[in-house]
Amino acid sequence: SDRSEGSAATAGPTAVSAMADTAVPVDDESLLLASSDVHDVGGEAGGKSEGLSATDDSGRGRRPFLRAGFLAPALTAGALVGTLLACRRQPVALTRDAGQVMRLDGESDEEAPKGCCAWGDHTHCAKPWENCQTGLGGSCCSATVAADVKECERCRGEWIVLPQSTCDKGHSLEKPLPYVWNYSSSGEGRLRVRVLSYNLFWWHLFDKNNGEGGSAGKLLKRSAEKTPFDFMGFQECQQPYRVLFDAGMDKDFTAWHTNQNICMAYRKKVWELLKRGEQIVANDQPKPGQNFGQRTGMWARFRHRKTNETVLFVNHHGPLPLSTGGQWGGPSVAYNLLTLVQKHGRKGEPVFMTGDFNSVKTSMTVRQLGCGLHRVFSGVKFGGIDHIFSNLDASRVDSTANLGQGGSDHDAISAVLSLGREN
Repeated sequence: SDRSEGSAATAGPTAVSAMADTAVPVDDESLLLASSDVHDVGGEAGGKSEGLSATDDSGRGRRPFLRAGFLAPALTAGALVGTLLACRRQPVALTRDAGQVMRLDGESDEEAPKGCCAWGDHTHCAKPWENCQTGLGGSCCSATVAADVKECERCRGEWIVLPQSTCDKGHSLEKPLPYVWNYSSSGEGRLRVRVLSYNLFWWHLFDKNNGEGGSAGKLLKRSAEKTPFDFMGFQECQQPYRVLFDAGMDKDFTAWHTNQNICMAYRKKVWELLKRGEQIVANDQPKPGQNFGQRTGMWARFRHRKTNETVLFVNHHGPLPLSTGGQWGGPSVAYNLLTLVQKHGRKGEPVFMTGDFNSVKTSMTVRQLGCGLHRVFSGVKFGGIDHIFSNLDASRVDSTANLGQGGSDHDAISAVLSLGREN
Protein backbone atom coordinates (compact mmCIF):
# COMPACT_ATOMS: atom_id res chain seq x y z
CA SER A 1 0.00 0.00 0.00
CA ASP A 2 1.04 3.65 -0.32
CA ARG A 3 0.65 6.40 2.12
CA SER A 4 3.76 8.33 1.09
CA GLU A 5 3.55 12.11 1.16
CA GLY A 6 6.96 12.35 -0.50
CA SER A 7 8.09 13.33 -3.94
CA ALA A 8 6.86 10.43 -6.04
CA ALA A 9 6.28 11.79 -9.51
CA THR A 10 2.95 11.53 -11.27
CA ALA A 11 3.21 10.01 -14.70
CA GLY A 12 2.49 12.43 -17.52
CA PRO A 13 0.56 11.77 -20.72
CA THR A 14 3.65 10.83 -22.70
CA ALA A 15 3.84 7.12 -23.38
CA VAL A 16 6.85 5.53 -21.69
CA SER A 17 8.10 2.10 -22.64
CA ALA A 18 7.42 -0.27 -19.78
CA MET A 19 10.59 -2.15 -20.54
CA ALA A 20 12.97 0.84 -20.28
CA ASP A 21 15.83 0.47 -17.83
CA THR A 22 16.80 3.42 -15.66
CA ALA A 23 20.47 3.92 -14.90
CA VAL A 24 21.40 4.40 -11.26
CA PRO A 25 24.79 5.33 -9.81
CA VAL A 26 26.94 2.60 -8.30
CA ASP A 27 30.35 2.68 -6.63
CA ASP A 28 33.37 4.29 -8.30
CA GLU A 29 34.45 1.02 -9.85
CA SER A 30 31.13 0.55 -11.62
CA LEU A 31 30.92 0.26 -15.37
CA LEU A 32 27.91 1.71 -17.12
CA LEU A 33 26.74 -0.44 -19.98
CA ALA A 34 25.25 2.00 -22.43
CA SER A 35 23.51 -0.73 -24.36
CA SER A 36 21.33 -1.83 -21.47
CA ASP A 37 21.53 1.04 -18.94
CA VAL A 38 22.65 -1.22 -16.13
CA HIS A 39 25.76 -1.21 -13.99
CA ASP A 40 28.34 -3.98 -14.16
CA VAL A 41 30.14 -3.82 -10.83
CA GLY A 42 31.96 -7.10 -10.52
CA GLY A 43 33.58 -7.07 -13.94
CA GLU A 44 31.22 -9.68 -15.33
CA ALA A 45 30.81 -8.89 -18.99
CA GLY A 46 27.34 -9.04 -20.09
CA GLY A 47 24.31 -7.86 -21.68
CA LYS A 48 21.18 -9.83 -22.04
CA SER A 49 19.98 -12.92 -20.29
CA GLU A 50 20.92 -16.34 -21.53
CA GLY A 51 17.29 -17.32 -20.96
CA LEU A 52 14.68 -17.24 -23.69
CA SER A 53 13.41 -13.77 -24.52
CA ALA A 54 9.80 -13.10 -25.44
CA THR A 55 10.39 -9.53 -26.55
CA ASP A 56 12.88 -7.43 -28.42
CA ASP A 57 14.29 -4.16 -27.08
CA SER A 58 11.13 -2.24 -27.96
CA GLY A 59 8.92 -4.59 -25.97
CA ARG A 60 7.30 -6.08 -29.07
CA GLY A 61 6.77 -9.80 -29.27
CA ARG A 62 9.24 -11.72 -31.45
CA ARG A 63 7.50 -15.08 -31.66
CA PRO A 64 5.56 -16.04 -34.78
CA PHE A 65 1.84 -15.69 -34.45
CA LEU A 66 -1.27 -16.90 -36.23
CA ARG A 67 -4.01 -14.82 -37.70
CA ALA A 68 -7.21 -15.08 -35.71
CA GLY A 69 -9.38 -14.75 -38.76
CA PHE A 70 -8.45 -18.29 -39.85
CA LEU A 71 -9.47 -19.87 -36.57
CA ALA A 72 -13.15 -20.51 -37.25
CA PRO A 73 -14.77 -22.84 -34.76
CA ALA A 74 -16.09 -25.03 -37.57
CA LEU A 75 -12.63 -26.14 -38.72
CA THR A 76 -11.86 -29.77 -38.18
CA ALA A 77 -8.74 -30.74 -36.24
CA GLY A 78 -6.86 -31.64 -39.41
CA ALA A 79 -7.81 -28.49 -41.24
CA LEU A 80 -6.92 -26.41 -38.20
CA VAL A 81 -3.39 -27.84 -38.08
CA GLY A 82 -2.93 -27.14 -41.75
CA THR A 83 -4.17 -23.61 -41.35
CA LEU A 84 -1.85 -22.97 -38.42
CA LEU A 85 1.17 -24.12 -40.38
CA ALA A 86 0.21 -22.18 -43.45
CA CYS A 87 -0.55 -18.90 -41.75
CA ARG A 88 2.44 -18.45 -39.47
CA ARG A 89 4.37 -15.32 -40.26
CA GLN A 90 6.84 -13.00 -38.61
CA PRO A 91 5.34 -10.20 -36.51
CA VAL A 92 5.39 -6.71 -37.91
CA ALA A 93 5.58 -3.37 -36.20
CA LEU A 94 2.52 -1.97 -34.51
CA THR A 95 1.71 1.70 -34.90
CA ARG A 96 -0.72 3.99 -33.11
CA ASP A 97 -2.82 6.19 -35.39
CA ALA A 98 -4.29 9.57 -34.56
CA GLY A 99 -7.33 7.90 -33.05
CA GLN A 100 -5.15 6.02 -30.55
CA VAL A 101 -6.16 2.62 -31.96
CA MET A 102 -3.41 0.04 -32.35
CA ARG A 103 -3.19 -1.63 -35.75
CA LEU A 104 -0.76 -3.52 -37.94
CA ASP A 105 1.31 -1.56 -40.45
CA GLY A 106 -0.40 -1.58 -43.82
CA GLU A 107 -3.68 -2.82 -42.38
CA SER A 108 -6.91 -0.91 -42.87
CA ASP A 109 -9.24 -0.15 -40.01
CA GLU A 110 -11.80 -2.49 -41.56
CA GLU A 111 -9.37 -5.40 -41.29
CA ALA A 112 -8.47 -4.72 -37.67
CA PRO A 113 -10.06 -7.10 -35.17
CA LYS A 114 -13.05 -5.68 -33.36
CA GLY A 115 -12.64 -7.34 -30.00
CA CYS A 116 -10.39 -9.31 -27.72
CA CYS A 117 -10.65 -11.33 -24.57
CA ALA A 118 -9.18 -10.81 -21.13
CA TRP A 119 -8.07 -13.00 -18.25
CA GLY A 120 -10.14 -14.04 -15.28
CA ASP A 121 -12.67 -11.48 -14.12
CA HIS A 122 -11.58 -8.75 -16.50
CA THR A 123 -14.27 -7.63 -18.91
CA HIS A 124 -14.31 -7.93 -22.69
CA CYS A 125 -12.40 -5.19 -24.50
CA ALA A 126 -14.71 -2.45 -25.74
CA LYS A 127 -12.26 -1.11 -28.35
CA PRO A 128 -9.81 -2.91 -30.62
CA TRP A 129 -6.23 -3.10 -29.35
CA GLU A 130 -6.94 -1.37 -26.04
CA ASN A 131 -6.50 -3.07 -22.66
CA CYS A 132 -6.11 -6.48 -24.27
CA GLN A 133 -4.36 -8.94 -22.00
CA THR A 134 -4.35 -12.07 -24.14
CA GLY A 135 -4.68 -12.83 -27.83
CA LEU A 136 -7.56 -13.00 -30.26
CA GLY A 137 -9.66 -15.83 -31.63
CA GLY A 138 -10.89 -19.03 -30.01
CA SER A 139 -13.78 -19.65 -27.66
CA CYS A 140 -12.65 -17.15 -25.03
CA CYS A 141 -12.39 -14.23 -27.37
CA SER A 142 -16.04 -13.43 -27.89
CA ALA A 143 -18.00 -10.81 -26.00
CA THR A 144 -18.43 -13.37 -23.23
CA VAL A 145 -15.55 -13.56 -20.80
CA ALA A 146 -13.96 -16.97 -20.37
CA ALA A 147 -15.18 -19.01 -17.42
CA ASP A 148 -11.67 -19.72 -16.21
CA VAL A 149 -8.03 -19.12 -16.98
CA LYS A 150 -7.53 -22.52 -18.62
CA GLU A 151 -10.18 -21.77 -21.21
CA CYS A 152 -8.75 -18.35 -21.86
CA GLU A 153 -5.28 -19.81 -22.20
CA ARG A 154 -6.32 -21.05 -25.64
CA CYS A 155 -6.09 -17.43 -26.77
CA ARG A 156 -2.37 -17.07 -26.36
CA GLY A 157 -1.66 -13.61 -27.68
CA GLU A 158 1.72 -11.98 -27.88
CA TRP A 159 2.07 -9.02 -25.54
CA ILE A 160 3.13 -5.56 -26.59
CA VAL A 161 4.05 -3.91 -23.29
CA LEU A 162 3.07 -0.25 -23.45
CA PRO A 163 1.48 2.14 -20.92
CA GLN A 164 -1.70 0.18 -21.54
CA SER A 165 -0.98 -3.47 -22.18
CA THR A 166 -2.01 -4.45 -25.69
CA CYS A 167 -2.07 -7.68 -27.62
CA ASP A 168 -1.16 -8.32 -31.22
CA LYS A 169 -3.28 -9.97 -33.89
CA GLY A 170 -3.74 -13.70 -33.64
CA HIS A 171 -2.52 -16.63 -31.62
CA SER A 172 0.96 -17.52 -30.52
CA LEU A 173 2.25 -21.06 -30.22
CA GLU A 174 3.78 -20.08 -26.89
CA LYS A 175 2.23 -18.91 -23.65
CA PRO A 176 2.22 -15.13 -23.26
CA LEU A 177 4.23 -15.11 -20.03
CA PRO A 178 8.05 -15.18 -20.26
CA TYR A 179 9.85 -18.38 -19.42
CA VAL A 180 11.71 -18.47 -16.09
CA TRP A 181 14.12 -21.34 -15.56
CA ASN A 182 14.12 -23.75 -12.64
CA TYR A 183 17.01 -23.45 -10.23
CA SER A 184 20.00 -25.71 -10.85
CA SER A 185 23.01 -25.41 -8.57
CA SER A 186 26.21 -23.91 -9.93
CA GLY A 187 27.95 -23.38 -6.60
CA GLU A 188 30.69 -25.34 -4.90
CA GLY A 189 28.90 -26.03 -1.64
CA ARG A 190 25.70 -25.81 0.35
CA LEU A 191 24.47 -22.55 1.80
CA ARG A 192 21.33 -21.07 3.31
CA VAL A 193 20.06 -17.69 2.14
CA ARG A 194 17.71 -15.48 4.13
CA VAL A 195 15.66 -12.78 2.39
CA LEU A 196 13.45 -10.06 3.88
CA SER A 197 10.59 -7.94 2.58
CA TYR A 198 9.48 -4.96 4.66
CA ASN A 199 7.29 -1.94 3.89
CA LEU A 200 8.52 0.70 6.34
CA PHE A 201 5.57 3.14 6.11
CA TRP A 202 8.24 5.84 5.98
CA TRP A 203 6.26 9.06 6.01
CA HIS A 204 4.40 7.99 9.15
CA LEU A 205 7.08 6.03 11.01
CA PHE A 206 10.01 8.34 10.32
CA ASP A 207 8.78 11.70 8.98
CA LYS A 208 5.88 11.98 11.41
CA ASN A 209 6.99 9.92 14.43
CA ASN A 210 10.78 10.27 14.08
CA GLY A 211 11.34 6.52 13.90
CA GLU A 212 9.54 5.69 17.16
CA GLY A 213 12.82 5.09 18.92
CA GLY A 214 14.27 2.96 16.14
CA SER A 215 11.45 0.41 16.30
CA ALA A 216 11.95 -0.92 12.77
CA GLY A 217 15.69 -1.33 13.28
CA LYS A 218 15.15 -3.07 16.60
CA LEU A 219 12.80 -5.52 14.89
CA LEU A 220 15.49 -6.34 12.32
CA LYS A 221 18.18 -6.74 14.97
CA ARG A 222 16.02 -9.04 17.06
CA SER A 223 14.99 -11.11 14.02
CA ALA A 224 18.58 -11.58 12.82
CA GLU A 225 20.09 -12.81 16.09
CA LYS A 226 20.01 -16.50 15.12
CA THR A 227 19.96 -16.32 11.32
CA PRO A 228 21.32 -13.16 9.67
CA PHE A 229 19.72 -11.67 6.59
CA ASP A 230 21.50 -11.92 3.26
CA PHE A 231 19.23 -9.70 1.16
CA MET A 232 16.66 -7.15 2.31
CA GLY A 233 14.04 -5.48 0.14
CA PHE A 234 12.38 -2.38 1.61
CA GLN A 235 9.37 -0.48 0.28
CA GLU A 236 8.33 3.07 1.25
CA CYS A 237 11.97 3.56 2.17
CA GLN A 238 13.87 6.81 1.72
CA GLN A 239 17.05 6.35 3.79
CA PRO A 240 18.02 2.67 4.15
CA TYR A 241 21.08 3.41 6.28
CA ARG A 242 18.93 5.01 8.94
CA VAL A 243 17.13 1.69 9.43
CA LEU A 244 20.39 -0.27 9.24
CA PHE A 245 22.00 2.04 11.81
CA ASP A 246 19.10 1.51 14.22
CA ALA A 247 19.57 -2.24 13.71
CA GLY A 248 23.35 -2.10 14.22
CA MET A 249 23.80 -3.44 10.68
CA ASP A 250 25.15 -0.36 8.91
CA LYS A 251 28.73 -1.70 8.80
CA ASP A 252 27.69 -5.15 7.60
CA PHE A 253 25.39 -4.16 4.73
CA THR A 254 25.59 -2.09 1.57
CA ALA A 255 22.32 -0.42 0.59
CA TRP A 256 20.83 1.95 -1.99
CA HIS A 257 17.42 3.32 -2.95
CA THR A 258 15.52 4.43 -6.06
CA ASN A 259 13.45 7.52 -6.77
CA GLN A 260 10.36 5.39 -6.27
CA ASN A 261 11.22 4.97 -2.58
CA ILE A 262 12.23 1.33 -2.66
CA CYS A 263 15.53 0.15 -1.22
CA MET A 264 17.77 -2.89 -1.30
CA ALA A 265 20.54 -4.06 1.06
CA TYR A 266 22.94 -7.02 1.01
CA ARG A 267 25.49 -8.51 3.42
CA LYS A 268 28.74 -7.38 1.84
CA LYS A 269 31.16 -9.75 3.57
CA VAL A 270 29.27 -12.73 2.17
CA TRP A 271 28.14 -11.49 -1.25
CA GLU A 272 29.85 -9.61 -4.07
CA LEU A 273 27.71 -7.22 -6.12
CA LEU A 274 28.03 -7.95 -9.86
CA LYS A 275 25.47 -5.70 -11.49
CA ARG A 276 22.37 -3.74 -10.60
CA GLY A 277 19.66 -1.56 -12.11
CA GLU A 278 15.99 -0.73 -12.14
CA GLN A 279 13.22 -1.05 -14.67
CA ILE A 280 9.76 0.50 -15.04
CA VAL A 281 7.15 -2.24 -14.66
CA ALA A 282 3.86 -0.51 -13.77
CA ASN A 283 2.01 2.76 -13.35
CA ASP A 284 -0.67 3.85 -10.89
CA GLN A 285 -4.16 4.60 -12.08
CA PRO A 286 -4.79 8.37 -12.25
CA LYS A 287 -7.04 8.47 -9.19
CA PRO A 288 -6.82 11.23 -6.56
CA GLY A 289 -4.75 10.17 -3.57
CA GLN A 290 -3.61 6.94 -5.23
CA ASN A 291 -1.47 8.16 -8.12
CA PHE A 292 2.21 8.01 -7.18
CA GLY A 293 3.34 7.60 -10.77
CA GLN A 294 5.60 4.95 -12.23
CA ARG A 295 6.53 1.76 -10.38
CA THR A 296 9.84 0.01 -10.84
CA GLY A 297 11.46 -3.28 -10.15
CA MET A 298 14.96 -2.83 -8.72
CA TRP A 299 17.29 -5.76 -9.28
CA ALA A 300 20.83 -6.88 -8.56
CA ARG A 301 23.01 -9.90 -9.25
CA PHE A 302 25.42 -11.20 -6.64
CA ARG A 303 28.12 -13.86 -6.31
CA HIS A 304 28.72 -15.73 -3.06
CA ARG A 305 32.31 -15.12 -2.01
CA LYS A 306 32.98 -18.74 -0.99
CA THR A 307 30.79 -20.98 -3.14
CA ASN A 308 30.69 -18.72 -6.25
CA GLU A 309 26.92 -19.25 -6.46
CA THR A 310 25.26 -16.35 -8.30
CA VAL A 311 21.77 -15.07 -7.50
CA LEU A 312 19.31 -12.52 -8.84
CA PHE A 313 17.46 -10.44 -6.24
CA VAL A 314 14.46 -8.30 -7.23
CA ASN A 315 12.48 -5.85 -5.10
CA HIS A 316 9.19 -4.22 -6.15
CA HIS A 317 6.48 -1.91 -4.85
CA GLY A 318 3.26 -2.49 -6.77
CA PRO A 319 0.81 -0.02 -8.29
CA LEU A 320 -2.50 1.28 -6.96
CA PRO A 321 -5.42 0.84 -6.49
CA LEU A 322 -5.03 -2.40 -4.57
CA SER A 323 -5.15 -5.63 -6.60
CA THR A 324 -5.85 -3.87 -9.90
CA GLY A 325 -2.38 -3.83 -11.40
CA GLY A 326 -2.70 -0.06 -11.73
CA GLN A 327 -3.14 1.63 -15.09
CA TRP A 328 -1.61 -1.23 -17.08
CA GLY A 329 -3.37 -4.14 -15.38
CA GLY A 330 -2.18 -7.08 -13.30
CA PRO A 331 -1.14 -9.36 -16.18
CA SER A 332 1.05 -6.59 -17.58
CA VAL A 333 2.76 -6.09 -14.21
CA ALA A 334 3.45 -9.83 -13.94
CA TYR A 335 4.72 -9.93 -17.51
CA ASN A 336 7.08 -7.02 -16.92
CA LEU A 337 8.48 -8.46 -13.69
CA LEU A 338 9.05 -11.89 -15.25
CA THR A 339 10.65 -10.25 -18.27
CA LEU A 340 12.96 -8.36 -15.92
CA VAL A 341 14.00 -11.69 -14.39
CA GLN A 342 14.52 -13.26 -17.79
CA LYS A 343 16.51 -10.31 -19.09
CA HIS A 344 18.86 -9.75 -16.18
CA GLY A 345 19.18 -13.21 -14.63
CA ARG A 346 21.19 -16.15 -15.86
CA LYS A 347 19.69 -19.48 -16.75
CA GLY A 348 19.75 -21.89 -13.81
CA GLU A 349 20.61 -19.36 -11.11
CA PRO A 350 18.33 -18.78 -8.09
CA VAL A 351 15.86 -15.90 -8.20
CA PHE A 352 14.44 -14.13 -5.14
CA MET A 353 11.72 -11.50 -5.54
CA THR A 354 10.36 -9.49 -2.62
CA GLY A 355 7.89 -6.66 -2.33
CA ASP A 356 4.71 -4.98 -1.29
CA PHE A 357 2.96 -5.85 -4.54
CA ASN A 358 -0.25 -4.04 -3.53
CA SER A 359 -1.98 -7.20 -4.76
CA VAL A 360 -3.53 -10.05 -2.79
CA LYS A 361 -2.97 -13.73 -3.54
CA THR A 362 -6.08 -14.00 -5.73
CA SER A 363 -5.16 -10.98 -7.88
CA MET A 364 -4.11 -11.36 -11.50
CA THR A 365 -0.67 -9.95 -10.68
CA VAL A 366 0.11 -12.63 -8.11
CA ARG A 367 -1.62 -15.46 -9.96
CA GLN A 368 0.31 -14.82 -13.15
CA LEU A 369 3.60 -14.27 -11.34
CA GLY A 370 2.93 -17.73 -9.94
CA CYS A 371 3.13 -19.13 -13.47
CA GLY A 372 6.83 -18.24 -13.56
CA LEU A 373 7.89 -18.21 -9.91
CA HIS A 374 6.79 -19.99 -6.75
CA ARG A 375 5.09 -17.88 -4.10
CA VAL A 376 7.14 -18.79 -1.04
CA PHE A 377 5.39 -16.72 1.64
CA SER A 378 2.89 -13.88 2.05
CA GLY A 379 2.00 -11.39 4.75
CA VAL A 380 -1.46 -10.79 6.19
CA LYS A 381 -1.84 -7.01 6.35
CA PHE A 382 -4.24 -5.37 3.88
CA GLY A 383 -5.47 -8.81 2.86
CA GLY A 384 -1.96 -10.13 2.22
CA ILE A 385 -0.16 -7.91 -0.29
CA ASP A 386 3.45 -8.51 0.80
CA HIS A 387 5.04 -11.51 -0.91
CA ILE A 388 8.28 -13.42 -1.43
CA PHE A 389 8.71 -15.33 -4.72
CA SER A 390 11.47 -17.65 -5.91
CA ASN A 391 12.25 -20.18 -8.63
CA LEU A 392 13.33 -22.66 -5.94
CA ASP A 393 10.82 -25.40 -5.25
CA ALA A 394 9.22 -26.07 -1.88
CA SER A 395 11.81 -28.68 -0.87
CA ARG A 396 14.43 -25.90 -0.64
CA VAL A 397 12.36 -23.63 1.62
CA ASP A 398 13.78 -24.15 5.11
CA SER A 399 11.57 -21.68 6.98
CA THR A 400 9.32 -18.65 6.64
CA ALA A 401 8.31 -16.09 9.24
CA ASN A 402 6.08 -13.12 9.91
CA LEU A 403 8.34 -10.86 11.97
CA GLY A 404 5.81 -8.25 13.12
CA GLN A 405 5.33 -4.58 12.33
CA GLY A 406 8.06 -2.66 14.14
CA GLY A 407 6.08 0.58 13.92
CA SER A 408 4.97 0.10 10.32
CA ASP A 409 1.45 -0.74 9.17
CA HIS A 410 2.88 -3.78 7.35
CA ASP A 411 4.48 -6.90 8.76
CA ALA A 412 8.07 -7.67 7.84
CA ILE A 413 8.27 -11.15 6.30
CA SER A 414 11.26 -13.42 5.68
CA ALA A 415 12.21 -16.76 4.19
CA VAL A 416 15.27 -19.01 4.47
CA LEU A 417 16.08 -21.08 1.38
CA SER A 418 18.81 -23.64 0.65
CA LEU A 419 21.16 -23.47 -2.32
CA GLY A 420 23.63 -26.03 -3.57
CA ARG A 421 23.43 -29.63 -4.74
CA GLU A 422 21.04 -31.83 -2.83
CA ASN A 423 22.34 -35.13 -1.49
